[in-house]
Amino acid sequence: MSKIKIPQPDELTNYEELIFKSIKEILNKNIVFYIDSEIVDYCRQKIKLSEFQVYKTLYSLIHRKLLVPGSTLTKDHVLENENRAIIFNQIKEKPGIHIRELCSIINKSSGVVRAHLKVLENFEFIRRKTYSNPKLTLLFTSDYPDIYDDFFVVTKNENDQRIIQLLINDLLTISELSTQLGVHHSTIQYHLEKLEALDLVLHIKLDENTTKYIFNKTRLDAFMTFLETNVA
Repeated sequence: MSKIKIPQPDELTNYEELIFKSIKEILNKNIVFYIDSEIVDYCRQKIKLSEFQVYKTLYSLIHRKLLVPGSTLTKDHVLENENRAIIFNQIKEKPGIHIRELCSIINKSSGVVRAHLKVLENFEFIRRKTYSNPKLTLLFTSDYPDIYDDFFVVTKNENDQRIIQLLINDLLTISELSTQLGVHHSTIQYHLEKLEALDLVLHIKLDENTTKYIFNKTRLDAFMTFLETNVA
């Protein structure tokens, strides 16, 4: 199963490696990690470091998301859970997938999936992109480039896809789109406004009473090149 690269001990400083190992020993007892006096004292006594060095090193490990306050896990243990690993792999293989699709694919409840997503997000295995129009949250691995996230919104809506198919090679008015698709003018206008806001559709005003729309081919060409590079 494919996994993202996790920093290994040889990439840590000596202090980081020693304290990371000490925290693992604590978490193995199913204790939740927080930076408190008990944790700091434990590290000081075990490794013989100053309080300042312990705090500095712990914050470094947190910054690198190897440790997350409020968790009993370290980053290198996150994908040991089978369901979490399956969810991560689905997001890696299907950029822009949303929670409902995930639940359907892996046959797990929304509550289970959301709980695992929270862990993956806390340790920066994944990221979310949330839209208000349409109301939608898409999921990507944290290292997936975000420059073309908007294109994945279109793949979730049939009307968006049908409109784009017509506009790829033709200039059309709202009335022409409505007639060809058998969809009400107001619905066409709603989708066009959304697609324009995402810079996927351009409008051209031919005269005072006529406005036509066309797909933004420059964005399309760049996106296709992007997919060839970033999607297996």
